Amino acid sequence: MTLRRQIELGIMPEGTELTPINPHGEPEATGPEGQPWPVTDFVRPWDSLGHDEKRLFARMAEVFAGFVAYTDAQIGRLLDYLEESGQLENTVIVAVSDNGASAEGGPNGSMNEMNFFNGVPDDIAENLRHLDDMGSPKTYNHYPTGWAWAFNAPFKYWKRWVSYEGGIADPMIVAWPRGIEQRGETRHQYVHAIDIVPTVYDLLGIKPPPSSRASNRARSRVPASAR
Repeated sequence: MTLRRQIELGIMPEGTELTPINPHGEPEATGPEGQPWPVTDFVRPWDSLGHDEKRLFARMAEVFAGFVAYTDAQIGRLLDYLEESGQLENTVIVAVSDNGASAEGGPNGSMNEMNFFNGVPDDIAENLRHLDDMGSPKTYNHYPTGWAWAFNAPFKYWKRWVSYEGGIADPMIVAWPRGIEQRGETRHQYVHAIDIVPTVYDLLGIKPPPSSRASNRARSRVPASAR
């Protein structure tokens, strides 16, 4: 469904296909010296899950969806304020994520993301015991690798695998009604995060200092009372 909508919107070209489920088989099932595929990066196929596991994994996706919906609502509040105050037309808005979906939840998902960073495996039975706690202050939960793969569709991997677009490439939305004539246009060129600040400088007519050191020297000459 996600990929179909991406193609309909012109984000992905016709003919784009989903990648196979991880691990992908030879030669990727092992490393160059025969090392096994990292267990934490396996994806458990949905059809292989039991009833309770499906209930757990579905709940993890619901919690993430709730977070996204809440974030969307807060961005909407900001845009509403800008519109009500007459500032929306001349406000440059840049929306971008810092990375793709991540997979620190491992194959089973996690009630505490710190488990991953400390090499502590998550247990399905223990996770199920905290099903109703997910999304609350009692947990630091994270969805499993299967959802990371799905959320990054049609890309192959996720955050940490920086050589793949699913890990680091994100869409960016830019709006400036008074300064950009095009409306709803999709562009496919790459933009890096470091392009944003110089673009804003250019729009504001600001010439930045040649280095942060020069900026600090200039600041040191300003009396403290004037700062």
